[in-house]
Amino acid sequence: QTQAEQKIIKTMKYLTISTILTTILQSPSITTAAASSPPVAGGPAIPTDVTPQNYTDAEGVLLQGFLSLPPDINSNSDTAPLPAVIILHDASGPDTYEQQRATILAHSYGYVGFVADIFGLLTVKPAEDAPWSERGAFTSQFSNNATLFTQRIQAAVEYVRGLEEVDETKVGMVGYCMGGTGVVHYLNVYGEAGSDGGDVPLAGVIAVHPSL
Repeated sequence: QTQAEQKIIKTMKYLTISTILTTILQSPSITTAAASSPPVAGGPAIPTDVTPQNYTDAEGVLLQGFLSLPPDINSNSDTAPLPAVIILHDASGPDTYEQQRATILAHSYGYVGFVADIFGLLTVKPAEDAPWSERGAFTSQFSNNATLFTQRIQAAVEYVRGLEEVDETKVGMVGYCMGGTGVVHYLNVYGEAGSDGGDVPLAGVIAVHPSL
């Protein structure tokens, strides 16, 4: 990628959170932080406030996502179930960048943010400084396998919809790069209705810089 392309991709990443919240998941139940319309979020200084959450996919593979809740949710017993956004990570895994996005969703907008795990908790991953030939070969087992990729995504969807804090009719999804490819796979395999073809489709999805 050229420097110009990288700059465009970075800008799109920072715009995505604001876009998904203002277009598909407006919540009348939270009026504190959300009402102040915080500025476009992004930057390496954004703090994280997440807790690891273990769950499994349909084959029993152990996954570890990261959950962020609005700070006042435990003290407000009258809070109605909240919208949630599932964040699908890029090729580097569910690291600080995605955890920042989940924290922004919870602290600035009053939503439930959940970073999904596509790779698996016990999976041996290439080193961060490994050549792309090695890292690309690793990630291709997911990006080139729609069945496996969507199975891991569906595990996150089911986990989030099962949280007592979440309104299961208002669950959205955003994916970055490899995660954006996962969004495309998910829609191609399951459609908007989800894996069971039921009456509770995802409220909306955004794929940032996916492979098509």
